[in-house]
Amino acid sequence: MFRGLGAAMLGACLCGGGVQAQDSRTVSFAPGATGATITDTIRGQEYRDHVVNVREGQVMMVSLAVTSTNGDGSASFNIVPAGQDYPALYNGSMEVDSRAEVTVPESGDWAIRVYLMGNDRDADRTVGYAIDVSIPPISGSASQGERMQRARFVTRGRGRRVRRPAWAGTGRRTDAPPRRLSTSSPAPADGIFKGKGET
Repeated sequence: MFRGLGAAMLGACLCGGGVQAQDSRTVSFAPGATGATITDTIRGQEYRDHVVNVREGQVMMVSLAVTSTNGDGSASFNIVPAGQDYPALYNGSMEVDSRAEVTVPESGDWAIRVYLMGNDRDADRTVGYAIDVSIPPISGSASQGERMQRARFVTRGRGRRVRRPAWAGTGRRTDAPPRRLSTSSPAPADGIFKGKGET
């Protein structure tokens, strides 16, 4: 019980006032990638910020796995604004696993703050860890194909979208009604047309 309470207090301290990261490292994604894997080690009372740039509304998914340790391997992490201690979008000391999925409320740099808890922290143990971070594109953002499809529409009137007909630009329209034939002289008064030579 007391160990769990101490872990919760540590997590609160690491996202509360007065604490600054002892080491801050920028996370960069490969061109075209939406995620990255971070590997590092942490010891005793150290804590480290891995900083990623995220747009408002994007979902950030983070998971932490212990890869090596000479202790209990009790590493955890919080997600906080870079350079700040709160608010924490995720507090690992209050969760049952080391996996977070949060929607970022504001564009900017956000830190994945890694730290040790319990005996690993107090006994100055060393823990190796790997972090998988993924930030998919915001759903609903138009692809190049979707933008080209929308460009095929023209807007007329009060926002009414009309697709250009197939005959546009060909000089002829295939769906036009048949033309009405006209005569150069009006029909006879009695409504009877007489053939050539008839009187």
